Amino acid sequence: MASHLTPSVSLQRRIQNLEELQKNQVEELKTSAGLLLHSLSPVQLLKSTFKEVSTTPNLKNAVLNTAMGIGAGFIGRKLYAGKSSSIISKIAGPAIQFFITNFVRNKLSKRQDKQEADSIN
Repeated sequence: MASHLTPSVSLQRRIQNLEELQKNQVEELKTSAGLLLHSLSPVQLLKSTFKEVSTTPNLKNAVLNTAMGIGAGFIGRKLYAGKSSSIISKIAGPAIQFFITNFVRNKLSKRQDKQEADSIN
């Protein structure tokens, strides 16, 4: 003779199943949160950024060109303004830096584009 489950026993089993499910979901959530916090740490963000820059050739070239342009602009500004206390030099210095930075960056970009076109042909 088959034993029939009473409503209270059936309810208890269902509650136990749901409690176990909740426990598993909480553990999964804790694990996911830990992984998320690890991936958002400053060190991990820097690692992933550098990895992306190093594996993307166009981005790597653009960053390099910009860095070289900024360096050249900074040197140009220092050569022009130096330690001058003149208000005109202080105003013109950043403008000169801006123009030199863009000039160098654009020249480097055009040169690389030309080299890529020559290597294709």
